[in-house]
Amino acid sequence: MAGIPKDHGKEHTEAAEIPRPIEVSDLSQQVWTLQGQTLVAVPRSENVAPVTVTVIACKYSDSFEKGKGNPVYLGIQNPEMCLCCEDIGGQHKLQLKAL
Repeated sequence: MAGIPKDHGKEHTEAAEIPRPIEVSDLSQQVWTLQGQTLVAVPRSENVAPVTVTVIACKYSDSFEKGKGNPVYLGIQNPEMCLCCEDIGGQHKLQLKAL
């Protein structure tokens, strides 16, 4: 899935120093929506309200392995939540957490 900045309408692939709101969509025009506490990809339509994701560069990237990309923080607006990786049963899983 690619991020599309709400303010420019262009694809955005790098993290910004300033929080940047985006709507996530893919080539099939699926967008992220929040159903309960779960992010779900659904086809974009007039009846679908995509979540706004805020992307910001991780300021403490020295603790991450070099050459493995650019670590970022991902947050969801309304309700305020963040995406984080947790070890669940010995496997890393992406989780939504309330702020």
